[in-house]
Amino acid sequence: MPMSISHIGFPAAVLIRAIQPIEGVDVVLERRNGRDTFGPGKLCQALRITKSENGVDLTETSGGLWIEVGVKVPNSLVTKGPRVGLNNTPEPWLSKPWRFLVKGWSIPNTVITRSQ
Repeated sequence: MPMSISHIGFPAAVLIRAIQPIEGVDVVLERRNGRDTFGPGKLCQALRITKSENGVDLTETSGGLWIEVGVKVPNSLVTKGPRVGLNNTPEPWLSKPWRFLVKGWSIPNTVITRSQ
């Protein structure tokens, strides 16, 4: 799920590849038949994001899709590393820290389970 993060004409974006839902878990489970949200397509299916949201201003709630301020994660809990699957990419891009994860948070890669 790529998102432009700058002004028109300046190429800058973020690609969100997975989430760990903290709200609407039941809805995500239903939409993904209990499967993970690991990957842009699966994530969009879980959140019911379609091409109709292309160009929506993610800073405004009026478009139906927006980003909210969430839980502050201290820098000490953020790990970073190279993106997986870029084997044929030349340096320096191969080793750039494109992947960011939060220590202690897991994104299941098979089946999502809900704690009771």
